[in-house]
Amino acid sequence: MGNHKIRLEFVDSYKLFFEALGLVKFEDFYNFSDGDLINKNTKRNVVYMKFNIDGQSRDFFMKRFHKPYLKDTLHTILNHGAICTQALSEYKFALHLLEKGIETYHPVCFGEKTIFGLEQESFMITEKINGVSLTEFVTTNFESMPLTEKVKLVAAIGRFVRRIHYAGINMVDLFVWHLFVLNKAADSSDDYQFAVIDLHRLKINVHLQYSQLRNLGALDYSMNFTRFDDQLRDVLLDSYIGSKHYLGKETIRAILLKRANTLRRRRNVPEY
Repeated sequence: MGNHKIRLEFVDSYKLFFEALGLVKFEDFYNFSDGDLINKNTKRNVVYMKFNIDGQSRDFFMKRFHKPYLKDTLHTILNHGAICTQALSEYKFALHLLEKGIETYHPVCFGEKTIFGLEQESFMITEKINGVSLTEFVTTNFESMPLTEKVKLVAAIGRFVRRIHYAGINMVDLFVWHLFVLNKAADSSDDYQFAVIDLHRLKINVHLQYSQLRNLGALDYSMNFTRFDDQLRDVLLDSYIGSKHYLGKETIRAILLKRANTLRRRRNVPEY
């Protein structure tokens, strides 16, 4: 049993919060069955957790991992300098983004079970984001939005992606459905604000322009043509480039279109 290790860590006072709900041990969390399963594959799943405390609802998402692929383990070594579990890796990524001023889901705890240092099971719980997915926002609002408002939204997306890249973050899975439009606070600016999710394949301390433009190509691929026409795509690119870029606009466009077209050949064109 000396080679078998369980680790469970909490942010702030969440240890007491979950203890009050009867969630104390690693197994209590990992085997939690009262939530709604919203996503699943052979190596991980996502559960929506809703608790009512003193008449108030608290919403969380738990991502659970099981015996990751070798490539995922190697990814943690390259990004963190040592082997770590998938949950701890994504937990660290989320905190890194928040430290850089990039909104994402806020972690509240993670747990892991390892044998000889190798992951067997792990999980991470995050608070529900105060906003709506960009795909849902577009599907619900785009038809009634004036062109000026669409331009404002798309330009804000371009600036958000630029901030991500200036922070040295490579979002391999930068798709529309991984962006959230945040609910505006009463004292916030009139500009759109965003959060990014699904940090599983994120890379940090990357400043390669080609990698960043491949991110933008993934975003272009995921933008529905019936809603994001050439004019709006051009607005996004201009906003991303900003006042200057060492590559010309047409060179940038060619790189991102190459990536977008590669993804279109491999996957169905998204509909929303």
